[in-house]
Amino acid sequence: MSRWENSTEPVVVEGMAWTVLAGLEQRLASERKASQAAKDAGKEIQTALLVGGALIALAILIDFAAKKR
Repeated sequence: MSRWENSTEPVVVEGMAWTVLAGLEQRLASERKASQAAKDAGKEIQTALLVGGALIALAILIDFAAKKR
């Protein structure tokens, strides 16, 4: 995960970050019902960040992007 909020130049997204973001975009564009699933996954990710940390939250995010939920 990168912190891009304070960047003064355009941010280049590549590697794993690009793969995850592309998967999320494709998932949300392909299914209307993915919107509610995204909200549910977002809540689960918030909880995972607090309880399990960034790696657990990232695993949930990748799982959602890969349409396994």
